[in-house]
Amino acid sequence: MNQNKQTMIAPDTLLFCIAIATYIFGYLYASLVVMYFAFAKLAALYILIVEVSAASLHKERTKESILWACLLLFQGILLGFDRSFEFEKVAILHANVIYYTLCRFQKLSLPNTSETILLDFFEGWIIQPFSHLFARIIHIIKYLRTHIHSQQLKTVVFSLVILIPLVLFALGQLSAIDQNFASLTTSLFRFIFHPLNSKYFFRIIWSLPVGAYLFGLISSCILSEKPFISYDGCREFFLKKKVIPLISIRITNLVLLILYLVFFMFQLSELPTVLAAPSAESSCVYAVRGFWNFFRIMGLNILLILALNFLVRKEDTTNTKLETYILLFTTLCFNLLACLKLGLYFFTYGYTERRVIALWLLVSILISLVLIIIRMHKKFNLIQFITTSFVTNYILFLYLLPLFYPIKKKKKNGHFPLK
Repeated sequence: MNQNKQTMIAPDTLLFCIAIATYIFGYLYASLVVMYFAFAKLAALYILIVEVSAASLHKERTKESILWACLLLFQGILLGFDRSFEFEKVAILHANVIYYTLCRFQKLSLPNTSETILLDFFEGWIIQPFSHLFARIIHIIKYLRTHIHSQQLKTVVFSLVILIPLVLFALGQLSAIDQNFASLTTSLFRFIFHPLNSKYFFRIIWSLPVGAYLFGLISSCILSEKPFISYDGCREFFLKKKVIPLISIRITNLVLLILYLVFFMFQLSELPTVLAAPSAESSCVYAVRGFWNFFRIMGLNILLILALNFLVRKEDTTNTKLETYILLFTTLCFNLLACLKLGLYFFTYGYTERRVIALWLLVSILISLVLIIIRMHKKFNLIQFITTSFVTNYILFLYLLPLFYPIKKKKKNGHFPLK
């Protein structure tokens, strides 16, 4: 991006236009959110607002911003075809809106998705929008005061003060004389005050925080010259936190490895019995028991891997690849066991929303673990690949799969999804 280029329009005028656009967008969001393909229309409108704003600032499109824009529009379109996983889809679609905005305005800590992805997202999700929550109304007032002369404003206000009471008085007198004129006046008032009935009034009220939030996000991206998160600052912070002795991690890994080996022995001894005659009851008991505990154990192992690579003391220069490989291998084993449990449950009862979500997480974690192993031998943007994996699997399992194989509804007397 050429920093010397001037913006196509003045920054205050641009922000004023965005403020008006977010009022319109907020009302449409509150009005159309319950309609089919509404999210596709809203996504297209939001992309238009962001693209015009970024183009006026001469912000170049990156490949990543184009990708997130396409994903946002794609999700909005597919959401109109299938209403399963509605909460999860809507939540991730809103997250996509935030991350696309950060990418388009080049507010990530690095040009591409990096290790600070969670910090970048938190900054765009919470810090910036809520710290600028009242910026829209403040900017509109300042803009009007700047561009409308005080004498002109006084003239307009004075004219309205005189005009409104006189017109209302005249309407009342004329309506009392002629019945047809009274009907016309009544219809006119109904038309003017129609938005104030309960349904439209609720939409207007709901649109205000939605528009204010989006304006806070976009305006903070426009007004800030630098990324919200400093990558170098984060790196220095973690370098200062390298305080854990390597021996402590190794002792922890050794104890956990012994526990894991004993656990795997029990699991393997139980497995032939379940696979030999997989009755519905035995499959259910085997699959449900401790399924979500596997995720917690995998999370523990991933935290230990992060500790090995980011929190071990500088002076402990010993190669930690062996410990990392052991943790990765045991995590892979837990992942495959969880996949086996879920597969048995699928085979016996079919799939439901929660089971597909579990499958999405398991497959994404499995691919991430493989990517980590590859990254230990070849350099590439690991976080970008992991993010792409999660998003791709999310589209496949939560959007495309239900289109071809409709979700089974949970029976009242049947088995519940994995819990």
